Amino acid sequence: MERQSILTAERPPLLRAVIEEHVLRRPIGGRDTMKAQLDHLLDVSARPHVGVYVVPMSTETHPGQDGPFLLFTVPEQGVVAYTETRVSGTPTDDRDVVGGYVGVFGELGITALPPSGSRRLIAAIRRDFDDGQRPVAEEYV
Repeated sequence: MERQSILTAERPPLLRAVIEEHVLRRPIGGRDTMKAQLDHLLDVSARPHVGVYVVPMSTETHPGQDGPFLLFTVPEQGVVAYTETRVSGTPTDDRDVVGGYVGVFGELGITALPPSGSRRLIAAIRRDFDDGQRPVAEEYV
């Protein structure tokens, strides 16, 4: 929770996150916990320096299927890629590796819904936890 305070700092970082739709639908922690998580995601994604992009489950080609990664810029060092497994996390500034992840991130931005459509889908999924309906991502493009 302390790490999230950076998002409300005077000069917050630019944050772009790509999330798969199925992750938003899985009620980890129970329905009430998931509703609170989705409400928080909607709140954070409304900030001008935060962009949330949802990859619909109907997407046939998904460039990021080989696993999660982070890209961040370190002052005076440049872009760093960070990958994580169950047992370890690995940062790298190797240009070829970072370049590959930058390319995948660009492809994910094309594959995912735009931020406005992503927010509408997240809101619809949030309502799903109240009424049991299953919205379809294509309605939010």
